[in-house]
Amino acid sequence: HGANLTFVFWGLFHAILFLPSFIFKTNRKYQTAVVSEGKLLPNFNDFNKIIITFSLVTFGWIFFRSESILDAFKYIEIILLDFNIPKTYLSFLVHVMLILILDWNNRYCERFSINTYGIFKHPIYFIKLFLIIVYFFQHSVNFIYFQF
Repeated sequence: HGANLTFVFWGLFHAILFLPSFIFKTNRKYQTAVVSEGKLLPNFNDFNKIIITFSLVTFGWIFFRSESILDAFKYIEIILLDFNIPKTYLSFLVHVMLILILDWNNRYCERFSINTYGIFKHPIYFIKLFLIIVYFFQHSVNFIYFQF
């Protein structure tokens, strides 16, 4: 990313996403709430909100990461018309799904800090992170910030 139109587009996109919340004064509505508090799984409404938020924010990252606006729209075209996940990434997706499950189970203490709870409070996170890093280096995927 850089100081070009993709960064401006990314910022405008996120501003548009936040605008309804500011207009209707709901931007502080869930400041202390926990999603699906007291439930093992989210209800349909909460699940939809999670998926929509994740999808829109991830969609916005396409513009943040792209070299140009045209590249961004080319990526979007590929996602919409020719999307597939290579088999080499399926094991990576399993690791990501496990982290998502762990994160869901720890949603009550999402703001924990290493200083408050100690580095070994959630060792599974560190093990999963280690496995993802090992996978990352075995498949030589270039990390975005290593390219600068």
